[in-house]
Amino acid sequence: MRNLAIELLGGPQDGYSIECLLTPPPYFLLPTPSKNVATIYYFERVCFSAGISRLRYVFSGYQAITAEELQELKGFEQQSNSLRSR
Repeated sequence: MRNLAIELLGGPQDGYSIECLLTPPPYFLLPTPSKNVATIYYFERVCFSAGISRLRYVFSGYQAITAEELQELKGFEQQSNSLRSR
């Protein structure tokens, strides 16, 4: 079975790569250190290589978000971190 990873290109998360357990969305909003601002990464392409396939997402910019949306992103980030540490 092939493994699947998400790779982020450009922006503050440039070069980050994580194993993907579920079908990923067409874009990501990731929290930043700035209050109520998120980075946006859009799906670019699938890259196939021996043993692992990578879904490449490219930095598109920043987006203002509400305090509620920020809390949801941070909650998702904590859940993702706990999955990665297993």
